[in-house]
Amino acid sequence: MHGICFENPLQEWFEFKIPKTTIHPDYIHDCLLEEDHFSTKPNAKIIWAGAKPLVEFFTKSKKGNSWEMATLTFHEKTNVFSINLEKEKAVWLLETIDEISIHADKNLTFNQLKAKYELDFDDFELFWYSKQMQTLKEHGTILTL
Repeated sequence: MHGICFENPLQEWFEFKIPKTTIHPDYIHDCLLEEDHFSTKPNAKIIWAGAKPLVEFFTKSKKGNSWEMATLTFHEKTNVFSINLEKEKAVWLLETIDEISIHADKNLTFNQLKAKYELDFDDFELFWYSKQMQTLKEHGTILTL
């Protein structure tokens, strides 16, 4: 059909009565957004498709405790977005970008990235499925192939 007349009601294509659909129009879109049940394969290649972010370090305080943080600002062709990470994790991500860049000779697998992360920090899955990393995945900055 080459994309022709998709906007026409389904009934116009058939001479017999077509039952109404029981599936929500955004069902496939909504299923793709539900990444909670998604599990990255150990041998999946991790690719950085974005540019290096701008970095700004700052100190955050709460109830007498303070810790260093970083804001990473990403500039896309039509969009700008930011994420906040602990300073050490932000520095780790910045160092890792070159290794997983789309321009790198050899990219890391999910397991290799996990092992690299866990040399310095605890649970990689908590980091990988965090809001900040989810934001990077939604913007297509980090891809799994």
